[in-house]
Amino acid sequence: MNFQIAAQGRSFKGAMAYYTHDKRAPGPEGGAAASGPHPASSERVAWTETRNIASDRPEVATRIMIATAERADQLKAEAGIAATGRKAQKPVLAYSLAWHPTEAGKLDRAEMSRAANDSLRVLGLEKHQAVIVAHRDTAHPHVHVIVNRVSPEDGRMAKIDPPKVRALDRWANEYEKARGAVVSPDRAAKYERVAEKQRQYPDPEVRRAHVVEKAAGRAQAAQERQEAASGASSLSEARKAAQRASERPQSPAAILREIGAATKERHRQEWVALRGGYAAQKAEIASAHKGRTRDVVAAHKRDTKPEWAAQFRGERDGARERQRMERGLIGRLSLSIAAAREQHREQGGSFAKLVAVNFLSKERRESTFVAASQRDRAALSERLNRELGGRLEPLKAGRAWEMGQALERFKEDRGTLVERQAGEWGKIREAWKQVGREKAPERERWGVSERGREAGAQQGSRFGWLDRQAKERSVSGKGAELRQQVEQAQEDKKSSKFDWLDRQKDQVAQKQDQREKLELRVMGNEGKQRDR
Repeated sequence: MNFQIAAQGRSFKGAMAYYTHDKRAPGPEGGAAASGPHPASSERVAWTETRNIASDRPEVATRIMIATAERADQLKAEAGIAATGRKAQKPVLAYSLAWHPTEAGKLDRAEMSRAANDSLRVLGLEKHQAVIVAHRDTAHPHVHVIVNRVSPEDGRMAKIDPPKVRALDRWANEYEKARGAVVSPDRAAKYERVAEKQRQYPDPEVRRAHVVEKAAGRAQAAQERQEAASGASSLSEARKAAQRASERPQSPAAILREIGAATKERHRQEWVALRGGYAAQKAEIASAHKGRTRDVVAAHKRDTKPEWAAQFRGERDGARERQRMERGLIGRLSLSIAAAREQHREQGGSFAKLVAVNFLSKERRESTFVAASQRDRAALSERLNRELGGRLEPLKAGRAWEMGQALERFKEDRGTLVERQAGEWGKIREAWKQVGREKAPERERWGVSERGREAGAQQGSRFGWLDRQAKERSVSGKGAELRQQVEQAQEDKKSSKFDWLDRQKDQVAQKQDQREKLELRVMGNEGKQRDR
Protein backbone atom coordinates (compact mmCIF):
# COMPACT_ATOMS: atom_id res chain seq x y z
CA MET A 1 0.00 0.00 0.00
CA ASN A 2 1.46 3.31 -1.09
CA PHE A 3 -0.11 6.74 -0.81
CA GLN A 4 0.57 10.08 -2.43
CA ILE A 5 -0.84 13.43 -1.28
CA ALA A 6 -1.31 15.92 -4.10
CA ALA A 7 -0.85 19.67 -3.72
CA GLN A 8 -3.83 21.39 -2.15
CA GLY A 9 -5.95 23.32 -4.64
CA ARG A 10 -8.69 25.89 -5.04
CA SER A 11 -11.05 24.33 -7.60
CA PHE A 12 -13.34 21.42 -6.85
CA LYS A 13 -14.54 21.53 -10.47
CA GLY A 14 -11.04 21.13 -11.83
CA ALA A 15 -10.17 18.28 -9.48
CA MET A 16 -13.38 16.38 -10.17
CA ALA A 17 -13.07 16.97 -13.93
CA TYR A 18 -9.64 15.36 -13.84
CA TYR A 19 -10.36 12.39 -11.57
CA THR A 20 -13.82 11.45 -12.92
CA HIS A 21 -12.90 11.57 -16.63
CA ASP A 22 -10.25 10.18 -18.92
CA LYS A 23 -6.94 11.94 -19.35
CA ARG A 24 -6.36 14.42 -22.12
CA ALA A 25 -4.63 13.15 -25.25
CA PRO A 26 -0.83 13.44 -25.09
CA GLY A 27 0.85 16.29 -26.90
CA PRO A 28 2.94 15.98 -30.06
CA GLU A 29 5.83 13.49 -29.98
CA GLY A 30 4.69 12.08 -26.67
CA GLY A 31 5.06 15.37 -24.85
CA ALA A 32 2.89 16.82 -22.10
CA ALA A 33 -0.88 16.45 -22.22
CA ALA A 34 -2.67 18.87 -24.51
CA SER A 35 -4.48 21.84 -23.00
CA GLY A 36 -8.21 22.42 -23.18
CA PRO A 37 -11.25 20.85 -21.53
CA HIS A 38 -11.15 17.33 -20.13
CA PRO A 39 -12.73 14.56 -22.23
CA ALA A 40 -16.35 13.68 -21.57
CA SER A 41 -15.53 9.95 -21.51
CA SER A 42 -14.90 8.06 -18.27
CA GLU A 43 -13.45 4.75 -19.41
CA ARG A 44 -10.75 4.70 -16.74
CA VAL A 45 -13.23 5.21 -13.87
CA ALA A 46 -14.25 1.89 -12.29
CA TRP A 47 -16.62 3.25 -9.62
CA THR A 48 -17.24 6.29 -7.40
CA GLU A 49 -18.58 6.77 -3.88
CA THR A 50 -19.24 9.75 -1.63
CA ARG A 51 -18.85 10.38 2.08
CA ASN A 52 -21.02 12.74 4.18
CA ILE A 53 -22.85 13.89 1.03
CA ALA A 54 -26.52 13.19 0.36
CA SER A 55 -25.94 12.29 -3.31
CA ASP A 56 -23.73 9.64 -4.90
CA ARG A 57 -23.42 11.57 -8.18
CA PRO A 58 -20.00 13.25 -8.50
CA GLU A 59 -21.36 16.37 -10.24
CA VAL A 60 -23.87 16.94 -7.42
CA ALA A 61 -21.19 16.26 -4.80
CA THR A 62 -18.99 18.87 -6.46
CA ARG A 63 -21.66 21.57 -6.13
CA ILE A 64 -22.30 20.61 -2.51
CA MET A 65 -18.61 20.81 -1.59
CA ILE A 66 -18.30 24.21 -3.31
CA ALA A 67 -21.30 25.53 -1.37
CA THR A 68 -19.87 24.24 1.91
CA ALA A 69 -16.52 25.93 1.30
CA GLU A 70 -18.22 29.23 0.43
CA ARG A 71 -20.33 29.10 3.64
CA ALA A 72 -17.31 28.57 5.92
CA ASP A 73 -17.77 31.89 7.78
CA GLN A 74 -21.50 31.29 8.24
CA LEU A 75 -20.88 27.79 9.56
CA LYS A 76 -18.36 29.18 12.05
CA ALA A 77 -20.85 31.79 13.24
CA GLU A 78 -23.55 29.15 13.71
CA ALA A 79 -21.10 27.01 15.70
CA GLY A 80 -20.05 29.97 17.87
CA ILE A 81 -16.52 30.15 16.45
CA ALA A 82 -14.96 33.55 15.74
CA ALA A 83 -14.14 34.02 12.04
CA THR A 84 -10.65 35.43 12.68
CA GLY A 85 -7.33 35.00 10.96
CA ARG A 86 -6.42 34.81 7.32
CA LYS A 87 -8.98 33.17 5.06
CA ALA A 88 -7.81 29.85 3.60
CA GLN A 89 -7.82 29.78 -0.20
CA LYS A 90 -7.22 26.07 -0.90
CA PRO A 91 -10.06 23.90 0.41
CA VAL A 92 -9.39 20.99 -1.99
CA LEU A 93 -7.34 18.03 -0.75
CA ALA A 94 -6.67 15.02 -2.98
CA TYR A 95 -4.61 11.92 -2.26
CA SER A 96 -4.34 8.45 -3.72
CA LEU A 97 -4.06 4.93 -2.29
CA ALA A 98 -2.31 2.37 -4.52
CA TRP A 99 -1.98 -1.39 -4.15
CA HIS A 100 0.75 -3.56 -5.66
CA PRO A 101 -0.02 -5.06 -9.10
CA THR A 102 0.23 -8.55 -7.58
CA GLU A 103 -2.85 -7.73 -5.45
CA ALA A 104 -5.08 -6.89 -8.41
CA GLY A 105 -6.85 -10.24 -8.37
CA LYS A 106 -7.34 -10.23 -4.59
CA LEU A 107 -9.06 -6.86 -4.26
CA ASP A 108 -12.70 -5.99 -4.48
CA ARG A 109 -14.62 -2.77 -4.16
CA ALA A 110 -15.48 -3.37 -0.51
CA GLU A 111 -11.82 -3.71 0.52
CA MET A 112 -10.75 -0.59 -1.41
CA SER A 113 -13.65 1.37 0.09
CA ARG A 114 -12.76 0.18 3.58
CA ALA A 115 -9.13 1.25 3.10
CA ALA A 116 -10.28 4.70 1.95
CA ASN A 117 -12.45 5.02 5.06
CA ASP A 118 -9.54 4.07 7.31
CA SER A 119 -7.25 6.60 5.63
CA LEU A 120 -9.83 9.37 6.17
CA ARG A 121 -10.04 8.39 9.83
CA VAL A 122 -6.23 8.46 10.22
CA LEU A 123 -6.11 11.96 8.71
CA GLY A 124 -8.95 13.15 10.96
CA LEU A 125 -11.26 13.73 7.96
CA GLU A 126 -13.90 11.06 8.60
CA LYS A 127 -16.60 13.74 9.09
CA HIS A 128 -15.61 15.81 6.07
CA GLN A 129 -17.22 15.65 2.64
CA ALA A 130 -15.29 13.37 0.27
CA VAL A 131 -15.56 11.63 -3.09
CA ILE A 132 -13.75 8.32 -3.72
CA VAL A 133 -12.87 7.54 -7.34
CA ALA A 134 -11.42 4.14 -8.36
CA HIS A 135 -9.37 3.97 -11.58
CA ARG A 136 -8.54 0.95 -13.73
CA ASP A 137 -6.11 2.52 -16.22
CA THR A 138 -2.96 1.10 -14.57
CA ALA A 139 -1.63 -2.30 -13.60
CA HIS A 140 -1.80 -1.40 -9.92
CA PRO A 141 -5.27 -0.90 -8.43
CA HIS A 142 -5.71 2.54 -6.90
CA VAL A 143 -8.32 5.00 -5.67
CA HIS A 144 -8.28 8.80 -5.47
CA VAL A 145 -9.88 10.54 -2.50
CA ILE A 146 -11.01 14.16 -3.04
CA VAL A 147 -11.81 15.81 0.30
CA ASN A 148 -13.32 19.16 1.28
CA ARG A 149 -11.03 20.53 4.00
CA VAL A 150 -13.86 22.80 5.24
CA SER A 151 -15.82 21.00 7.94
CA PRO A 152 -19.58 20.92 7.24
CA GLU A 153 -20.19 21.05 11.02
CA ASP A 154 -18.29 24.17 12.11
CA GLY A 155 -16.65 25.59 8.96
CA ARG A 156 -13.09 25.12 10.23
CA MET A 157 -10.35 24.20 7.77
CA ALA A 158 -8.59 20.89 8.41
CA LYS A 159 -4.79 21.04 8.44
CA ILE A 160 -2.74 18.23 6.95
CA ASP A 161 0.51 18.59 8.88
CA PRO A 162 3.57 16.28 8.96
CA PRO A 163 2.37 14.29 12.02
CA LYS A 164 -0.78 13.29 10.12
CA VAL A 165 1.26 12.29 7.08
CA ARG A 166 3.52 10.16 9.29
CA ALA A 167 0.43 8.59 10.85
CA LEU A 168 -0.85 7.72 7.38
CA ASP A 169 2.53 6.19 6.51
CA ARG A 170 2.44 4.05 9.66
CA TRP A 171 -1.13 2.99 8.87
CA ALA A 172 -0.05 1.92 5.36
CA ASN A 173 2.67 -0.26 6.88
CA GLU A 174 0.23 -1.84 9.35
CA TYR A 175 -2.26 -2.38 6.49
CA GLU A 176 0.32 -4.40 4.53
CA LYS A 177 1.20 -6.48 7.59
CA ALA A 178 -2.47 -7.20 8.28
CA ARG A 179 -2.98 -8.43 4.70
CA GLY A 180 0.08 -10.68 5.00
CA ALA A 181 1.90 -9.19 1.99
CA VAL A 182 4.59 -6.63 2.75
CA VAL A 183 5.32 -5.03 -0.63
CA SER A 184 7.28 -2.06 0.83
CA PRO A 185 10.23 -3.72 2.60
CA ASP A 186 12.18 -0.50 3.16
CA ARG A 187 9.27 1.07 5.01
CA ALA A 188 8.69 -2.10 7.01
CA ALA A 189 12.37 -2.19 7.97
CA LYS A 190 12.17 1.41 9.13
CA TYR A 191 9.29 0.69 11.49
CA GLU A 192 10.96 -2.53 12.63
CA ARG A 193 13.95 -0.45 13.72
CA VAL A 194 11.60 1.87 15.57
CA ALA A 195 9.92 -1.09 17.28
CA GLU A 196 13.33 -2.49 18.24
CA LYS A 197 14.24 0.82 19.86
CA GLN A 198 10.94 0.81 21.73
CA ARG A 199 11.61 -2.71 22.99
CA GLN A 200 15.11 -1.67 23.99
CA TYR A 201 13.79 1.40 25.85
CA PRO A 202 10.24 0.51 27.00
CA ASP A 203 9.92 3.52 29.30
CA PRO A 204 8.74 6.53 27.21
CA GLU A 205 10.66 8.98 29.38
CA VAL A 206 13.88 7.01 29.03
CA ARG A 207 13.27 6.68 25.29
CA ARG A 208 12.76 10.42 24.90
CA ALA A 209 15.86 11.12 26.96
CA HIS A 210 17.82 8.70 24.76
CA VAL A 211 16.60 10.44 21.59
CA VAL A 212 17.48 13.84 22.99
CA GLU A 213 20.91 12.61 24.04
CA LYS A 214 21.62 11.11 20.62
CA ALA A 215 20.48 14.30 18.89
CA ALA A 216 22.66 16.41 21.19
CA GLY A 217 25.60 14.12 20.51
CA ARG A 218 25.13 14.40 16.75
CA ALA A 219 24.86 18.18 17.01
CA GLN A 220 27.98 18.36 19.17
CA ALA A 221 29.90 16.14 16.76
CA ALA A 222 28.78 18.22 13.80
CA GLN A 223 29.81 21.41 15.56
CA GLU A 224 33.23 19.96 16.38
CA ARG A 225 33.72 18.90 12.75
CA GLN A 226 32.65 22.33 11.52
CA GLU A 227 35.01 24.11 13.89
CA ALA A 228 37.86 21.79 12.96
CA ALA A 229 37.31 22.20 9.21
CA SER A 230 36.46 25.91 9.17
CA GLY A 231 40.09 27.03 9.14
CA ALA A 232 41.18 24.69 6.35
CA SER A 233 42.30 26.19 3.04
CA SER A 234 41.63 23.13 0.85
CA LEU A 235 39.30 20.17 0.67
CA SER A 236 41.95 17.67 1.71
CA GLU A 237 42.84 19.68 4.81
CA ALA A 238 39.17 20.12 5.71
CA ARG A 239 38.57 16.38 5.27
CA LYS A 240 41.49 15.44 7.51
CA ALA A 241 40.51 17.98 10.16
CA ALA A 242 36.88 16.83 10.18
CA GLN A 243 37.82 13.15 10.36
CA ARG A 244 40.21 13.82 13.24
CA ALA A 245 37.36 15.52 15.13
CA SER A 246 34.83 12.76 14.36
CA GLU A 247 34.62 9.23 15.64
CA ARG A 248 33.28 8.04 12.29
CA PRO A 249 35.00 8.96 8.97
CA GLN A 250 32.87 11.14 6.75
CA SER A 251 32.65 11.49 3.02
CA PRO A 252 34.00 14.66 1.37
CA ALA A 253 30.46 15.66 0.38
CA ALA A 254 29.25 15.38 3.98
CA ILE A 255 32.21 17.41 5.19
CA LEU A 256 31.51 20.10 2.61
CA ARG A 257 27.85 20.18 3.54
CA GLU A 258 28.75 20.78 7.17
CA ILE A 259 31.32 23.40 6.22
CA GLY A 260 28.75 25.10 4.03
CA ALA A 261 26.16 25.09 6.80
CA ALA A 262 28.65 26.49 9.30
CA THR A 263 29.80 29.12 6.81
CA LYS A 264 26.23 30.14 6.08
CA GLU A 265 25.42 30.54 9.76
CA ARG A 266 28.65 32.44 10.44
CA HIS A 267 27.97 34.76 7.50
CA ARG A 268 24.46 35.38 8.79
CA GLN A 269 25.83 36.31 12.21
CA GLU A 270 28.40 38.60 10.61
CA TRP A 271 25.66 40.44 8.74
CA VAL A 272 23.63 40.73 11.93
CA ALA A 273 26.66 42.14 13.73
CA LEU A 274 27.40 44.58 10.89
CA ARG A 275 23.84 45.91 10.77
CA GLY A 276 23.68 46.01 14.57
CA GLY A 277 26.91 47.98 14.76
CA TYR A 278 25.65 50.48 12.21
CA ALA A 279 22.36 50.86 14.08
CA ALA A 280 24.28 51.36 17.35
CA GLN A 281 26.45 54.07 15.75
CA LYS A 282 23.38 55.91 14.49
CA ALA A 283 21.73 55.64 17.90
CA GLU A 284 24.89 56.97 19.58
CA ILE A 285 25.08 59.94 17.18
CA ALA A 286 21.39 60.70 17.67
CA SER A 287 21.75 60.49 21.47
CA ALA A 288 24.77 62.80 21.49
CA HIS A 289 23.00 65.28 19.22
CA LYS A 290 19.95 65.17 21.46
CA GLY A 291 22.09 66.02 24.49
CA ARG A 292 23.80 68.93 22.69
CA THR A 293 20.45 70.19 21.48
CA ARG A 294 19.09 70.04 25.03
CA ASP A 295 22.07 72.09 26.27
CA VAL A 296 21.60 74.75 23.56
CA VAL A 297 17.87 75.03 24.27
CA ALA A 298 18.57 75.39 28.01
CA ALA A 299 21.14 78.13 27.33
CA HIS A 300 18.70 79.91 25.02
CA LYS A 301 16.05 79.85 27.73
CA ARG A 302 18.50 81.38 30.21
CA ASP A 303 19.52 84.08 27.73
CA THR A 304 15.93 85.01 26.81
CA LYS A 305 14.56 84.89 30.34
CA PRO A 306 15.11 88.66 30.92
CA GLU A 307 13.17 89.52 27.75
CA TRP A 308 10.25 87.37 28.78
CA ALA A 309 10.39 88.84 32.28
CA ALA A 310 10.26 92.36 30.79
CA GLN A 311 7.34 91.34 28.58
CA PHE A 312 5.29 89.97 31.49
CA ARG A 313 6.30 92.89 33.73
CA GLY A 314 5.12 95.35 31.08
CA GLU A 315 1.78 93.50 30.80
CA ARG A 316 1.28 93.61 34.58
CA ASP A 317 2.21 97.30 34.80
CA GLY A 318 -0.11 98.12 31.93
CA ALA A 319 -2.98 96.27 33.63
CA ARG A 320 -2.42 98.21 36.91
CA GLU A 321 -2.26 101.53 35.04
CA ARG A 322 -5.52 100.77 33.24
CA GLN A 323 -7.23 99.97 36.54
CA ARG A 324 -6.08 103.30 37.98
CA MET A 325 -7.23 105.22 34.88
CA GLU A 326 -10.65 103.52 34.96
CA ARG A 327 -11.51 105.45 38.14
CA GLY A 328 -11.66 108.84 36.42
CA LEU A 329 -13.55 110.24 33.43
CA ILE A 330 -10.45 111.53 31.71
CA GLY A 331 -8.68 108.20 32.26
CA ARG A 332 -11.54 106.27 30.67
CA LEU A 333 -11.51 108.67 27.73
CA SER A 334 -7.75 108.17 27.30
CA LEU A 335 -8.20 104.42 27.41
CA SER A 336 -11.03 104.63 24.89
CA ILE A 337 -8.86 106.65 22.53
CA ALA A 338 -5.97 104.16 22.91
CA ALA A 339 -8.31 101.18 22.31
CA ALA A 340 -9.90 102.90 19.30
CA ARG A 341 -6.44 103.54 17.87
CA GLU A 342 -5.66 99.78 18.09
CA GLN A 343 -8.99 98.81 16.57
CA HIS A 344 -8.72 101.39 13.81
CA ARG A 345 -5.27 100.04 12.92
CA GLU A 346 -6.69 96.52 12.65
CA GLN A 347 -10.22 97.07 11.34
CA GLY A 348 -10.49 100.64 9.98
CA GLY A 349 -13.77 102.55 10.14
CA SER A 350 -14.80 105.78 11.88
CA PHE A 351 -12.34 106.68 14.63
CA ALA A 352 -14.83 108.86 16.54
CA LYS A 353 -17.41 106.10 16.53
CA LEU A 354 -14.85 103.63 17.82
CA VAL A 355 -13.93 106.05 20.65
CA ALA A 356 -17.59 106.42 21.60
CA VAL A 357 -18.23 102.67 21.57
CA ASN A 358 -15.12 101.97 23.66
CA PHE A 359 -16.03 104.74 26.14
CA LEU A 360 -19.35 103.02 26.79
CA SER A 361 -17.90 99.43 27.15
CA LYS A 362 -15.15 98.55 29.61
CA GLU A 363 -15.07 94.92 28.37
CA ARG A 364 -14.42 96.11 24.81
CA ARG A 365 -11.55 98.29 25.95
CA GLU A 366 -10.00 95.52 28.08
CA SER A 367 -10.30 92.85 25.38
CA THR A 368 -8.53 95.17 22.94
CA PHE A 369 -5.60 95.66 25.32
CA VAL A 370 -5.41 91.92 26.10
CA ALA A 371 -5.33 91.12 22.37
CA ALA A 372 -2.53 93.65 21.88
CA SER A 373 -0.54 92.03 24.69
CA GLN A 374 -0.99 88.59 23.15
CA ARG A 375 0.12 89.91 19.77
CA ASP A 376 3.28 91.38 21.30
CA ARG A 377 3.93 88.11 23.12
CA ALA A 378 3.56 86.09 19.87
CA ALA A 379 5.93 88.43 18.04
CA LEU A 380 8.51 88.05 20.79
CA SER A 381 8.17 84.27 20.75
CA GLU A 382 8.59 84.15 16.97
CA ARG A 383 11.72 86.28 17.09
CA LEU A 384 13.27 84.22 19.86
CA ASN A 385 12.45 80.97 18.04
CA ARG A 386 14.24 82.25 14.95
CA GLU A 387 17.25 82.98 17.09
CA LEU A 388 17.07 79.45 18.57
CA GLY A 389 16.85 77.96 15.09
CA GLY A 390 19.98 79.86 14.09
CA ARG A 391 21.82 78.45 17.09
CA LEU A 392 20.62 74.89 16.35
CA GLU A 393 21.49 74.96 12.64
CA PRO A 394 25.20 74.14 13.16
CA LEU A 395 24.22 71.22 15.39
CA LYS A 396 21.92 69.81 12.68
CA ALA A 397 24.64 70.15 10.09
CA GLY A 398 27.09 68.38 12.41
CA ARG A 399 24.62 65.55 13.00
CA ALA A 400 24.07 65.11 9.26
CA TRP A 401 27.84 65.01 8.68
CA GLU A 402 28.35 62.39 11.41
CA MET A 403 25.50 60.27 10.02
CA GLY A 404 27.05 60.49 6.57
CA GLN A 405 30.42 59.40 7.91
CA ALA A 406 28.80 56.45 9.69
CA LEU A 407 27.02 55.46 6.47
CA GLU A 408 30.27 55.61 4.50
CA ARG A 409 32.00 53.41 7.08
CA PHE A 410 29.08 50.97 6.93
CA LYS A 411 29.28 50.80 3.12
CA GLU A 412 33.02 50.24 3.27
CA ASP A 413 32.66 47.47 5.88
CA ARG A 414 29.82 45.96 3.89
CA GLY A 415 31.91 45.85 0.72
CA THR A 416 34.79 44.23 2.60
CA LEU A 417 32.42 41.66 4.12
CA VAL A 418 30.83 40.85 0.75
CA GLU A 419 34.24 40.38 -0.86
CA ARG A 420 35.52 38.17 1.95
CA GLN A 421 32.39 36.02 2.07
CA ALA A 422 32.40 35.67 -1.71
CA GLY A 423 35.98 34.42 -1.48
CA GLU A 424 35.01 31.85 1.14
CA TRP A 425 32.11 30.62 -0.99
CA GLY A 426 34.49 30.46 -3.95
CA LYS A 427 36.74 28.09 -2.00
CA ILE A 428 33.73 25.94 -1.14
CA ARG A 429 32.67 25.83 -4.80
CA GLU A 430 36.17 24.81 -5.83
CA ALA A 431 36.06 22.07 -3.21
CA TRP A 432 32.75 20.80 -4.63
CA LYS A 433 34.30 20.77 -8.09
CA GLN A 434 37.20 18.75 -6.71
CA VAL A 435 34.73 16.27 -5.20
CA GLY A 436 33.06 16.02 -8.59
CA ARG A 437 36.38 15.30 -10.30
CA GLU A 438 37.14 12.62 -7.72
CA LYS A 439 33.76 10.99 -8.38
CA ALA A 440 34.20 11.03 -12.17
CA PRO A 441 35.80 7.55 -12.33
CA GLU A 442 32.97 6.19 -10.20
CA ARG A 443 30.43 7.65 -12.60
CA GLU A 444 32.29 5.94 -15.45
CA ARG A 445 31.98 2.60 -13.67
CA TRP A 446 28.24 3.10 -13.32
CA GLY A 447 27.90 3.85 -17.02
CA VAL A 448 27.36 7.58 -17.13
CA SER A 449 27.65 8.53 -20.80
CA GLU A 450 29.86 11.22 -22.25
CA ARG A 451 26.74 12.91 -23.63
CA GLY A 452 25.24 13.15 -20.13
CA ARG A 453 28.43 14.70 -18.78
CA GLU A 454 28.45 17.24 -21.59
CA ALA A 455 24.85 18.15 -20.81
CA GLY A 456 25.72 18.56 -17.13
CA ALA A 457 28.73 20.70 -18.00
CA GLN A 458 26.58 22.92 -20.21
CA GLN A 459 24.01 23.27 -17.46
CA GLY A 460 26.72 24.14 -14.91
CA SER A 461 26.92 23.68 -11.19
CA ARG A 462 24.56 25.19 -8.65
CA PHE A 463 27.04 28.09 -8.39
CA GLY A 464 27.51 28.40 -12.16
CA TRP A 465 25.69 31.71 -12.33
CA LEU A 466 28.26 33.19 -9.94
CA ASP A 467 31.07 31.90 -12.15
CA ARG A 468 29.44 33.43 -15.23
CA GLN A 469 28.97 36.76 -13.47
CA ALA A 470 32.59 36.76 -12.33
CA LYS A 471 33.71 35.95 -15.88
CA GLU A 472 31.58 38.75 -17.32
CA ARG A 473 32.95 41.22 -14.76
CA SER A 474 36.54 40.22 -15.48
CA VAL A 475 36.05 40.40 -19.24
CA SER A 476 34.30 43.79 -19.11
CA GLY A 477 37.04 45.13 -16.87
CA LYS A 478 39.81 44.28 -19.33
CA GLY A 479 38.22 46.04 -22.27
CA ALA A 480 36.44 45.32 -25.50
CA GLU A 481 39.51 43.78 -27.15
CA LEU A 482 39.80 41.00 -24.59
CA ARG A 483 36.04 40.40 -24.81
CA GLN A 484 36.33 39.95 -28.58
CA GLN A 485 39.20 37.51 -28.08
CA VAL A 486 37.13 35.43 -25.65
CA GLU A 487 34.13 35.42 -27.98
CA GLN A 488 36.34 34.43 -30.92
CA ALA A 489 37.85 31.62 -28.89
CA GLN A 490 34.38 30.38 -27.99
CA GLU A 491 33.33 30.48 -31.63
CA ASP A 492 36.47 28.57 -32.66
CA LYS A 493 35.71 25.99 -30.00
CA LYS A 494 32.14 25.61 -31.22
CA SER A 495 33.25 25.29 -34.82
CA SER A 496 35.85 22.65 -33.94
CA LYS A 497 33.32 20.77 -31.84
CA PHE A 498 30.67 20.68 -34.57
CA ASP A 499 32.90 20.66 -37.67
CA TRP A 500 31.33 17.39 -38.81
CA LEU A 501 28.05 19.24 -39.20
CA ASP A 502 29.77 21.76 -41.42
CA ARG A 503 31.13 18.95 -43.59
CA GLN A 504 27.66 17.50 -43.99
CA LYS A 505 26.30 20.84 -45.06
CA ASP A 506 29.03 21.20 -47.67
CA GLN A 507 27.84 19.17 -50.67
CA VAL A 508 31.25 18.98 -52.28
CA ALA A 509 32.83 17.57 -49.15
CA GLN A 510 29.94 15.16 -48.77
CA LYS A 511 30.43 13.78 -52.31
CA GLN A 512 34.15 13.45 -51.65
CA ASP A 513 33.43 11.43 -48.51
CA GLN A 514 31.09 9.15 -50.44
CA ARG A 515 33.71 8.61 -53.15
CA GLU A 516 36.32 7.71 -50.56
CA LYS A 517 33.96 5.26 -48.88
CA LEU A 518 33.21 3.60 -52.25
CA GLU A 519 36.91 3.24 -53.03
CA LEU A 520 37.55 1.69 -49.62
CA ARG A 521 34.68 -0.74 -50.20
CA VAL A 522 36.06 -1.79 -53.61
CA MET A 523 39.52 -2.24 -52.16
CA GLY A 524 38.07 -4.36 -49.43
CA ASN A 525 36.26 -6.61 -51.92
CA GLU A 526 39.44 -7.05 -53.96
CA GLY A 527 41.30 -8.03 -50.85
CA LYS A 528 38.70 -10.63 -49.98
CA GLN A 529 38.91 -12.14 -53.49
CA ARG A 530 42.70 -12.40 -53.24
CA ASP A 531 42.35 -14.15 -49.88
CA ARG A 532 40.08 -16.71 -51.48
